[in-house]
Amino acid sequence: LIALLLVGLVCSETVILSLQPGEAVGPAPCIRTCVGTTGKGTTEWKKYDGEKKIETEVDISGCNFVSTPIITTSVDGGAYMDKITGTASVFNAKKDSFKMRVYGMVDGDRKAWNKARTYHWNVNWSATGYTCA
Repeated sequence: LIALLLVGLVCSETVILSLQPGEAVGPAPCIRTCVGTTGKGTTEWKKYDGEKKIETEVDISGCNFVSTPIITTSVDGGAYMDKITGTASVFNAKKDSFKMRVYGMVDGDRKAWNKARTYHWNVNWSATGYTCA
């Protein structure tokens, strides 16, 4: 009974302090935080700029944002993620998708794509934005 009473006292509020210029701002009840992963072993890494960079496009359309959200990312996997750069870099962010590019010199090997596939690198992400204007 005490646990049920304490749950009722917990309050959470999300506030968006700023967005990119021109992005739609909605009322507070329309703020949503949506999280996900591209999945270990299922992330579609593609070569970018030769062998040394790779990228993946992340679909966030299920979040139903009406404008580009604020996105935070990290890379997870079996090994060598600490040897790459760009794990927090978001490119071409839109209301329904974004790209992430990473660069890696793993044990002197510039082929990050091979390491990403071998060690099942995936993108964990969190996006906060508006679902109504």
